[in-house]
Amino acid sequence: MELVLNPRSHHALYPELPATPVLCSYKPSDSYHNEAVALSPDTLDLVDHLQGSAPPLEEGDRATVGDLSRFVLDKLADSPSPPPASLQKLHRQLLLLSITAKEPGNLDKKEAQACYEYFKTAQHTFDEHAQACCPPQQTEYQQLRDLCRMLKWQFRASRDQRTKSVLDQALAKSRAEVAEGGSLGNRAKLGIGATALGGASIVPSLELSTKLETTQGRIIKDTTSVSAGVTAQVSLANLASSRLSAQVEKSTTRKYGDIDSYANARSLSKWTWWNGSKRDLLTQSRTLFASCNNYKRNIRLAAQSRPYLESRLRENGLVPPNFEHHAPQAQPFQVERGQRVALTAQAQFDGLGIVTAGAQAKADLLRTTKNKALDIIGVYDWSKDFTRQCLGSPRDYDTSVPQLLSDLHAHIADSSQQLSRAVLRNESPQRLRQLGEEIDHRSRQLANDYIHLKLQGAIADDSAHDESIRQLFKEHALLLRPDSLKLYTAKTDTETRTIAVESKLKLAAGASAQASANISLSSVVEDDPHLSGTYLDITLQGQFNTLETLQNLISSGLAQAGVSGFDPAPIIALIAGTVLYQSHGCSAKFTLKIKDGKPVLLLSQQFLTQSDDFNQTVTAATPLALEVGIGSHVHNLAAEQLGSQSLDLVLPIALGKLDKGTQADLEA
Repeated sequence: MELVLNPRSHHALYPELPATPVLCSYKPSDSYHNEAVALSPDTLDLVDHLQGSAPPLEEGDRATVGDLSRFVLDKLADSPSPPPASLQKLHRQLLLLSITAKEPGNLDKKEAQACYEYFKTAQHTFDEHAQACCPPQQTEYQQLRDLCRMLKWQFRASRDQRTKSVLDQALAKSRAEVAEGGSLGNRAKLGIGATALGGASIVPSLELSTKLETTQGRIIKDTTSVSAGVTAQVSLANLASSRLSAQVEKSTTRKYGDIDSYANARSLSKWTWWNGSKRDLLTQSRTLFASCNNYKRNIRLAAQSRPYLESRLRENGLVPPNFEHHAPQAQPFQVERGQRVALTAQAQFDGLGIVTAGAQAKADLLRTTKNKALDIIGVYDWSKDFTRQCLGSPRDYDTSVPQLLSDLHAHIADSSQQLSRAVLRNESPQRLRQLGEEIDHRSRQLANDYIHLKLQGAIADDSAHDESIRQLFKEHALLLRPDSLKLYTAKTDTETRTIAVESKLKLAAGASAQASANISLSSVVEDDPHLSGTYLDITLQGQFNTLETLQNLISSGLAQAGVSGFDPAPIIALIAGTVLYQSHGCSAKFTLKIKDGKPVLLLSQQFLTQSDDFNQTVTAATPLALEVGIGSHVHNLAAEQLGSQSLDLVLPIALGKLDKGTQADLEA
């Protein structure tokens, strides 16, 4: 069974409050995914990932940016010295930006930066006054300094959130072909071995590869793998060659429900941007390298201090404004780690440089373990039976629904106050860590109490009390549900045995092109019985070697013009570095499953392909040989169609929307 816990739905498209969307999900109009019915769509709003999102407003008149800035100026007006010119200048800037009537949660990046600078300057001003005064005025100025510092945290986090939203949007757009059902990947290989007379060589090698793809089950998979292997090759006068290789590979795959979740989780990763378009990396480099280095810390600090800041504002006669509510960064819903062992045999025949024929046979064994970290609420949402095992005896719990609500509100206020004061007092990292552990322990107790009441029937699913408590856990996730509470791990193992054969034919008479056919037979053992079984994959591919053909045409044209001895390689290199991939083509993939001894078509897909592939072996006078390989590919889904004789491919998608747990192992 699929180990997917409540993947984010594509169907929750209408938030409660209107907001300007900046992230886009890309889906082809002819994809079968668009025809699937949401049996039980999640209630998570897509607005949680969008720039400018805001939680529902509470009753009463809230303070605006203008109210907060005037409050600071009024306090400074009563001080022995007038407000500094720098602060007055920043206040005029707020007026020029026309943001004084806005709420702090509805500012763009430039406006949030202006507010951040204003309250940062106010913090330093009150600090100078506190150092120059004696009690009790000193205490008052210290409190105002801390208040401005916490306001600064809120606007800094809003600024960073706007910056990250730009990166989220750019990454989602950059991976549009993946969101539409395609894939992209990169690889780099280095080998150093020994050669012998007669064209024989043995080369050990290391290879690093990455791949981002949309699976047939519409899951975004981000895979990084490292492999080590050894290759033995024999060549005969450049006319024929044979190769035998063995390889061991370690891989890590992170799975996301949609491209928006992937972008939210990975947009700050420089490695992720490097593995995509280099042009997009250069375009976003300034934002990526300079603006979000402390994003996680700033967001966490703003979220944890907000309840305490709101209480301090009330003490000073201000209704707390609508600060932005910050949620934890998206995480993969499942991490899969695996090990692959593969044996490959290849043979190639060169027909005078015009026709090249090749064949390949490969056998591999892949074993993986799927992991998902859960807190007690996640375990309950996944399987109630496992939850009872985790909680232990009901006698260990003595609470009621009103008491739980009171305890949650008290814990939010107390933990926010303790964490904020510790940071304001510049406590040591050891003390902050100890305080965080104490707060996490209390948060875990409250989460256990909540689930205990649900198991006892005191809180019914989707009741008013349940929605109120869930809303508290959502709004204060960084306090009530930090990642440190994910003490349980759902695990399941898979195994795939594959035998594949491939034949290739390349023509290089003027224009260079090649065609290939690949047939693979796989035996799959999955946790989901609908995914287990024997599969037959047939892939037909045609490639036009763009750069090689271009080089042949340039050489032929120069020869006809009477120019000899001219190397067109520099021209080709310039063209390759700007607009062209090495080869372009198309492919068709047919996925069949053997049922009752007969093949049944599950899905057919057509792709437009682009690829670069460079492999070079450098030999020296010594017996050493250096083998280098670099490659990349982009596959764009052009069309796909479901088979009409089996639902095994779509059943896991449908069952995943029913919120049913699976019988995987659960470890504490």
